[in-house]
Amino acid sequence: HYIARWRANDKEIKSLLQTTELWFVPVANPDGYQYTFQSPATRLWRKTLRDNNENGTVEVGDGVDPNRNFPEHWNYDNEGSSGVPSSDTYRGPVEASEPETQAMIGLLQDERFKFQVNYHSFGRWLLYPEGWQTGTPTADDPIYYALSGNLDEPAIEGFHPGLSSDVLYVTNGEANDYLGKGMSGGEIVFQGPFAEILKNERSLTGQYLSGRRKIEVPVRRHASTTIIHVRFVLR
Repeated sequence: HYIARWRANDKEIKSLLQTTELWFVPVANPDGYQYTFQSPATRLWRKTLRDNNENGTVEVGDGVDPNRNFPEHWNYDNEGSSGVPSSDTYRGPVEASEPETQAMIGLLQDERFKFQVNYHSFGRWLLYPEGWQTGTPTADDPIYYALSGNLDEPAIEGFHPGLSSDVLYVTNGEANDYLGKGMSGGEIVFQGPFAEILKNERSLTGQYLSGRRKIEVPVRRHASTTIIHVRFVLR
């Protein structure tokens, strides 16, 4: 999209790419995603492939929900995650137990991103922290409001913006909360369509996105997660 819009001389996209370094992680749970193609019965599998009962096979009841495995309010309660291994929201035996979670933490600690968008399963939502309990505002809320809009005027027509725990449901050990708070690096974390969000508030987000002076598009392995690192600043 970005390269195509650059070639089409889209001024907004050109301005974004001239001042921003973009990283893409297409799949944060590659083994679990590959497993969804094994049969029609596994197509909606969401967990990792941890062998919970250690019987040497992957089956119903195995796996950890990687979006309940991050070290931010991990195991806070049994509403936002589950301690039952067979549950779809099983948090794992300990925080960051999964190599997929460890890979993401390693990348985040190495790069210290200033703005992040987390694409989860499909839904017409624009969500932001905190997810671990309801009614929990943060100092970043004015920025989130500017990016997402409100119920009367959402940033993307037909989408529902709001605090993830209020709009959807409570989660703990979740990626957005970890990215926005656990890293303690001032990141702005958002869940929703990136290009449309930036189009809505390009001047605001420009303050939170960092830039570099070259173009690269390598694909590499970072532990168990595939990374596409795109460095733009085209002249």
